[in-house]
Amino acid sequence: MKKIIISILIMALVILTPALCAAQVELPGYEGGIQNEFQYKEMFFLTGRPIELSGTVQVKPGRTRGDQEEIRYTYKLENQEEEVRINRTVTVTNTVSKYENQTITKGELTKYSETLRIGGQRYDLEDYTMYRSVVTDHQPAIDYYSGNWTVRKVYSINRGEGRTIVETVGELVGYKQAWGDTETQKMSIRISSERNRPENEEGNTGKEEWSGTIDLITSINRTRDLTYVPNLPTQISFEGGYLLTEQEESVLNYTYNLPNFDEDGSVINYSRNRGENTISLTKVPTQKRLPIPQVKDVRGHWAEADIMRLYSLGVFDWKDNYFGARLPMTRSQFARAIALTLELKPKEEKNSVQSILGRNNANQNSGQSKFSDVPVTHPDYPYVQLIEEKGIIAGIGGGLFGPDKALTRAQAITIIIRALGLQVLAPTPGYSTGYRDDNAIPSWARDEIYVAKELGLVVGSGGYLYPNEIMTRAETAVLLNKLITYLQKDLRNDYRERIIYYR
Repeated sequence: MKKIIISILIMALVILTPALCAAQVELPGYEGGIQNEFQYKEMFFLTGRPIELSGTVQVKPGRTRGDQEEIRYTYKLENQEEEVRINRTVTVTNTVSKYENQTITKGELTKYSETLRIGGQRYDLEDYTMYRSVVTDHQPAIDYYSGNWTVRKVYSINRGEGRTIVETVGELVGYKQAWGDTETQKMSIRISSERNRPENEEGNTGKEEWSGTIDLITSINRTRDLTYVPNLPTQISFEGGYLLTEQEESVLNYTYNLPNFDEDGSVINYSRNRGENTISLTKVPTQKRLPIPQVKDVRGHWAEADIMRLYSLGVFDWKDNYFGARLPMTRSQFARAIALTLELKPKEEKNSVQSILGRNNANQNSGQSKFSDVPVTHPDYPYVQLIEEKGIIAGIGGGLFGPDKALTRAQAITIIIRALGLQVLAPTPGYSTGYRDDNAIPSWARDEIYVAKELGLVVGSGGYLYPNEIMTRAETAVLLNKLITYLQKDLRNDYRERIIYYR
């Protein structure tokens, strides 16, 4: 028996470890570059001209001491046509501080080296300073983060012939969640260079100076999309199923204002080289077919696609061959559905054997229930416990949760917005939500309903929301699918497209 259990655990680890350990997206370092699984690209402006470099970057964690951790970045880049080659190694020490549900990470450059060759010219990195600070707000379903950094590099040209200074001011925003991650960085770069020019044919010598500015935006985005794939044969046991595709794309957009140079490499006074360009890299998408649910009472229903989509994801219990679209959604059922839709996991289970074995064993949790009407033996107990601990939902008072009570629209919307942590976007009290039945909205749900309407998660019917009406199981499926679409697309548009294309 022990051998069988060990074998099952090993199989679970082998199968699930890639998914559990999949790295969330993060731009590679502070140089304004992008990458996929094959190459890394970075724009180079040190000579006063935009040059695209390609190569590799390796990111390796170093020593960890207390609240400090090291990360080392190793770059190997070149552009053969422009005769540019760079070997760069940078070590950053991050100091992590925690404040309730927030984390502040302060980064400082501790080691650097760079070998740079540009044709017959030699550039030596004399000084390199970098400071970075990022604050992360950990909400139940999403981690939101924002940060700033400054970089200053000083290069010596041909061992004393001149000097070039590169100064960068940057900022970043991003989020990490189950249905996609996005990080966008904006950089303002200023380059100033001075150089002693050799004697020309007229016997003139002197110091040549130039400056330039670059505005650079890099963004990386990982999305998980669901597509229904119909089967072409008619003589098959199922019509089709859902395909889960994970895709990662990086975009680099830059505008520049640099000097023009003549054939001898001298600056042409009162003439500027201005331009803009965008490059992108994508990773090969990964795809996974989802199970085909056998539900007998949803064919032709107006919410059939939404229902089947959530069944395929395991949000609805596969043991229920009959969905019951018109039945009310209960509070405990919704606790389970929202937790599985957002892939929320209890903190204590993240590294446990139980979490590795998956959702089906979730009801084997041990412990004491906070609610007298949701014992640990209740099938939805783990999910009720989880979302209550995360502050997404509360009981109904008196130590009761009301697991079998029907869920109202106001309750469902409130739970979703609190999971996203976006209730803070509501205006100062005294506002109207814009619905005709605004007065019927409970005070505890007003902020969440206002935000949900602004985000497009709820619309209403004929100007009415009907906040206190019961949510049917079909209506719940539609709402949860709107939530997934919002996390897949709308959130990304705010963090990437709006910044890149409408800055």
